[in-house]
Amino acid sequence: MERVKPGDLITSDLLNKIEVEIENLLQNTVKYDNYWNVGIGTTSPENGEGWSKVLDILGDQHSKLSLRTSNIDARVLVHNIGWWSAPAE
Repeated sequence: MERVKPGDLITSDLLNKIEVEIENLLQNTVKYDNYWNVGIGTTSPENGEGWSKVLDILGDQHSKLSLRTSNIDARVLVHNIGWWSAPAE
């Protein structure tokens, strides 16, 4: 992928290359199945319990789910040795 530098002319050809690169990155990292369950880090979102919708985040050794507003920071952190959750403040 070409690097864009300040002052470079952004051509439609370059924009098309960037769009293709972004699509490739998303296809390799975010997947959804026929039921619109979403997987990040997995091509098969796990839904053995039959939930209506699932967001399945898979990391090799750890993952973090962060839900934030300007006043609240709620997180769930998962590591190979256990899980933690940060209280909403």
